[in-house]
Amino acid sequence: MIDFTRFRKIGFREWCELDVVRNQINTADVGKFSELIIAYTSAVLFIPKFILRKLFWIDTLKLFALSTRLTAPKLKLPLLTVKHKKEDKKVSWDYEGRMWYYYSHILAQNYGWTLAEIGKLPVDDVIAHVQEIMTTEQLEKEFQYSLSEIAYP
Repeated sequence: MIDFTRFRKIGFREWCELDVVRNQINTADVGKFSELIIAYTSAVLFIPKFILRKLFWIDTLKLFALSTRLTAPKLKLPLLTVKHKKEDKKVSWDYEGRMWYYYSHILAQNYGWTLAEIGKLPVDDVIAHVQEIMTTEQLEKEFQYSLSEIAYP
């Protein structure tokens, strides 16, 4: 069996772009579904699309499943495990592909890293750094609140 873990690891920017494709797969109609599966799998495993189109469909789906496992973050941080209610609605300023801009902004603002540096970081490193930034911000807000008169009625 081929050891796909020896292939090049994707950086954070590419992971964000692939996440957009993965989300499109979840809502795609029948005609677009197969092309999105092929595009995602091709981008992760570096298998040309024309080869994936010639494979039996179940084999292509197995390769897609493998590619999603390979790109999934390995860290199990609270940032990734937040459960959303079904009633949660998208905020008005949300848009497709926002993840890259949101997280890269947080990292650039806090660490002064360039977008090129952030884009090449391993996904797990980015998620861990963002988790720490958000934790620090939350603790700071709680401390500020504890200093206010409102905290002690």
